[in-house]
Amino acid sequence: MRAVSIENVIWDERSNAGEAWGAFYRADMVTWFRPEYATCAYLDRFAQSEWIQRLLYHARVKPDEKTRVLEAGCGIGLYSLALARLSIPVQAFDYNAEALARAKNLQAQFGENCVSRTAQFYGDNLLNIQQPDNTFDLVFNQAVLEYFTDPRERARALQEMARVTKPGGCVAVIVQHTSHRLRPLWERWGWEGYTRQPPVIPFTPRVLATELGAAGLKEIIVDGIEPWKVLFFYPRWHERWRWTHESVYLFGRAARFLPLPRSLRAAVALQILGVGWKI
Repeated sequence: MRAVSIENVIWDERSNAGEAWGAFYRADMVTWFRPEYATCAYLDRFAQSEWIQRLLYHARVKPDEKTRVLEAGCGIGLYSLALARLSIPVQAFDYNAEALARAKNLQAQFGENCVSRTAQFYGDNLLNIQQPDNTFDLVFNQAVLEYFTDPRERARALQEMARVTKPGGCVAVIVQHTSHRLRPLWERWGWEGYTRQPPVIPFTPRVLATELGAAGLKEIIVDGIEPWKVLFFYPRWHERWRWTHESVYLFGRAARFLPLPRSLRAAVALQILGVGWKI
């Protein structure tokens, strides 16, 4: 195992994902969310995005005050806040105090008129979740599992997620498609990839399905999130002009309704959604 140093940030590959992300947050390297995004209009768009809607569709979750949802590794809390915007009560935890501080600050930025207090943030460890067995209808996370580079820790994380899920409930995981067939081409064109983040494992739809099954989950479904984005992922030529940027956005909204088979969606998408049921 080796230590990876990027811009004065050192990630030790022997550390679990929580330790690695602690260094990331302390270095203030969050680049995917800008302060100006903290508006109700932005949260409404995200709540209706394929990330949220496809998650809820496959998990068979509808807005209901009796539904119990846990985000097991919430980062800055955007997914939980989007669910709260849809009137779905959610508890969310993260290993890092830095991440939790950002999540609570973001909740305050949106304000109670935009986000109710049905999103509750607290500290916990995905490898040892401090919740009773059979508690939640849905346990999920996004861009978490691929950072558990130790397969034993990754298996333990999925087992813990399954443990706190009710019988008949769902475990859902969204991971970055780190083994995408176009990745070598993107790297050749100068894409930085994951060099500014902790190390990741090579994930494919088959690997995700296999690991969900190994955690004892059944009726596993694997899908892709917004597969059309692969056409514009890198280089991002369309961002140079406003009209091309808006055109790509409108194309993406229309492309959501293309009837692609799930296997094709998962094969080409930049992010993979896997769900499994606790019997």
